[in-house]
Amino acid sequence: MKKNLLAIFLLLTFLINAQNRVNDKLPIITKSNSALITATGWLKNQSGQWISGKNKIPQDLGEDQKILGNYEGYGLGNDNFTSLEIKDLIIADSTYAILIKKYRDGYYTYSSIKKGWNNISGYKYFVFSKSELAKLKDVKSDSLSVITFKILSKGHVSSVNPATFIDNIIAKDIVKEMQGNKYPEYDDILNPVLGFNIHYFKVKNIVQFIFYDEPLFFLDGNFNKDDKETRVYYETDATTFKKFLNFG
Repeated sequence: MKKNLLAIFLLLTFLINAQNRVNDKLPIITKSNSALITATGWLKNQSGQWISGKNKIPQDLGEDQKILGNYEGYGLGNDNFTSLEIKDLIIADSTYAILIKKYRDGYYTYSSIKKGWNNISGYKYFVFSKSELAKLKDVKSDSLSVITFKILSKGHVSSVNPATFIDNIIAKDIVKEMQGNKYPEYDDILNPVLGFNIHYFKVKNIVQFIFYDEPLFFLDGNFNKDDKETRVYYETDATTFKKFLNFG
């Protein structure tokens, strides 16, 4: 009996003195009003021919375009998306903007022999000050606008099951990314700008656009902001695009 009482006493003492475990508060990602979920991707290939894909910038596969254009890894294109959303991100008492890009991804079970293709979904996100969105007011009709948003944080979450995905997964990744940036003096290197090219054709009511957070390596030299002809972009109707991202 005395041993039992001693055990109970020690347990109670431990519970009383134990430190409370409190989780850090995660950033809050609000719901968006609208998402862009459809656009046609266009690329002018090395033969000077325009090729297109649904929600993707296709790879230039030459004569094998029709055969391989939608096959396994080739089907991902140089870039693709299944949705683009702008949301509010609340960290402590500050509110930021976050662009979330959901995209199709995949991998081979046996990568060395490229066998056993697996389709998965991934998410990229870009955090920036809400004041950066004011730059969209400078977009004019019938001319190419090249805009850069200064990124405060960015990251990606891959191998995600869309059926079980929640915004808290991104919120947790944002915390890790922010904690990992221990060298703020290198912010310009660690957090490059997010580029955004947009060409608004008012009469046709269409928008040609593309986002990029690194040099457009996949264009094989096809992009130059001074070119009269833009050789890679997504295209959708302006009414739909403005519901996702208002401009002008």
